[in-house]
Amino acid sequence: MQGPHLCQEERAKYIQEIAQLRGQITELETLRHSDKAQIQSAESHCTLAKLMNQDLCEQLDNASKLKARKGLHTGSRLLTAPEFCEEFRARRQEEERRTKEEAATKEAKEAGIHARELERAMNVSTKKFNGAVQNYKKDDLKDLAFALGLDLNGTNLELISHIQEAFKKNPILKADERFCGIYQRKGRNSVNMPANSSQGEN
Repeated sequence: MQGPHLCQEERAKYIQEIAQLRGQITELETLRHSDKAQIQSAESHCTLAKLMNQDLCEQLDNASKLKARKGLHTGSRLLTAPEFCEEFRARRQEEERRTKEEAATKEAKEAGIHARELERAMNVSTKKFNGAVQNYKKDDLKDLAFALGLDLNGTNLELISHIQEAFKKNPILKADERFCGIYQRKGRNSVNMPANSSQGEN
């Protein structure tokens, strides 16, 4: 009876030791996470300090250049650490605001370009072109180039050259109702009269 009783006591002792070890492991794990958070916080502070130091170096460099040109201004105010931090944050906020505005402007521009391309594709079979190509604006030249299946990239002169070359290679295109207005010329003796004009007495 004594042997089994001792085994139970040993098992209880082992269980207690295991529980203590688990508690120590949990405590060490908690400390490890705490140390990791402190390290990350320290790294963030170091990064901020580095940026502040770079900005201070730039200020000192600019001040040295200004001093060399105009002499030292004793009335200049030196920023304290809290003031510098506040100014630094304000600059960062301004940079972030400007970046967001630029991104929004770029997004709106891209949306406008996409909408224009969609409109060009929808009107490719119905839009009619009139007048000399040399007088076309860039957007109209792109519309015409798209209708002819040409590349839309290039300067106005390049687009005009490609368009004229396309009509030269395919003269039948001039009879297309979409393009015939480009080559229609008024007679020398024709006169444009406003619809509401009246002929004066002789």
